Amino acid sequence: MQHLGFTYDAMEQMRTVIEEMAQRIEQIASSKDKIVVKYDSDGDGLSGALILYRMFVKLKKDADATFVQSPSPVYRVEDAMRDVEIFPNAHFIFIDGENNDDSEDGLAILRKSAKTISIIDHHLSTRKKAPGEIVVTPIWHGLGYEYTSGFLCYEIARRVCDADYEMLWKASLYCDKSTLEYEITEEIEEVGLVLDYISTVMNHEKHSIEFIDKLISSREMRRVEYLSAKDSIDMATRLALSIARWSTLANGTVVVLVEVGRIVESGEFPPRGKVTGRVHDAFIEKDECKGKAVVTIGYTSDSLMVRANKKALEAGFNGNSIIEELKKEMGNIIISGGGHAGASAMKFVRGFDKVVIDAFVRKIAAVG
Repeated sequence: MQHLGFTYDAMEQMRTVIEEMAQRIEQIASSKDKIVVKYDSDGDGLSGALILYRMFVKLKKDADATFVQSPSPVYRVEDAMRDVEIFPNAHFIFIDGENNDDSEDGLAILRKSAKTISIIDHHLSTRKKAPGEIVVTPIWHGLGYEYTSGFLCYEIARRVCDADYEMLWKASLYCDKSTLEYEITEEIEEVGLVLDYISTVMNHEKHSIEFIDKLISSREMRRVEYLSAKDSIDMATRLALSIARWSTLANGTVVVLVEVGRIVESGEFPPRGKVTGRVHDAFIEKDECKGKAVVTIGYTSDSLMVRANKKALEAGFNGNSIIEELKKEMGNIIISGGGHAGASAMKFVRGFDKVVIDAFVRKIAAVG
C-alpha cells in the first residue's frame, strides 16, 4: 500500500480508515475470492464503481469482481436474500449508500454469508458500524458530504495502485455539486452528465462495467450520449418550471413546489431529483429570490425530493433532520428517507403527498 498525502488536507483525519480499506482491497486481490461491488444509480455511485473497476483491472482482479447497480441507497431485505443466494461467500463493497438505519435489516442478513462487508458513503448517518465492517465516510470524521463517494473511492484506489482515475473523481464531485475546490472543465461537465444519464437509462444487465468504461473513455461515444442527455434534461427543466409554484413563509424562506411526477416517469432520465435540482437552481437566480433562503420540493404521489441553498442551510435548515423527525412523527406513512442537509429525499405511502408536503413545509416554517 502506498503512503500518500491527500488531495484535500482536511482528509488527514480519515487516513486510518482509508488505509484500512486500501489494505483490505490488497488482501482480497491477492486471494481467489469473489468480489461484489454494489453502487448507487447516479453519477457519483457510477464514478466510484468505475474507479474501483480500473483499479481491479490494474490488479488483474477484474475477472473476479462483479459490479451491480443498486436500485436504491437502501439495502432491502429482499436485496440481501437475493445476494446471499447469487453471491455466497463473497466480499461486498457498497458505494454511495447502505450506511443508513433503513439498510440494517438487509445488512444483518448479508453478514451471515458475506466474507467481508465494506461501505464507502458520504450521506448523513447515525447507524452503528457492525464488527468486521469497514465504513469509509467523512460524516464520522467531522467532515461533510462534499467529500463524495466517488472521490473517496479515488483516495482509496490510488493507495492500492496507479490508474487513470483523474477525470472520474472530478466528475463525481461535479455530479453531486460538491463545494470542494477543483477545476471544472467542459470535459468534466460532459463526463458528469453522461454518468448520470447512463446510470438511469442503460440496461446494466446487458451492458457490463467494462462496456461503460469503454464508453466513457471514447470521446465520440460519450458525445452522442451527452447530447441526448442534454436535450432530455433541458426539456424536462422547461416543463417543470412551467408548473412550479412558490411562496414566501413568515420566516422569509422561499418554498418552491414542483410536481415532478408529471414531468418524468420513475426510471426515466432525467431523474426526478435532478429535475428538482434544476428547478431549484433556476429559482435561486430569480431576482425575487436572490439573497433569500430557498427550499425546493419536488414531489410525486409517493416520494419527495428536497434541495436547499446555502442561505437556507445557514439559517438552520437541514432536510435530513426534518425527514428523521417526520419518520418518528408519522410512523408507517414514511417508508424511508435521508440524504444530506441540502439534498435529501424520502419515500412514503402512495397518496399521502399533500399530508407529507404540508408537514414538511411546517418544519421549514419553524426554522430560525
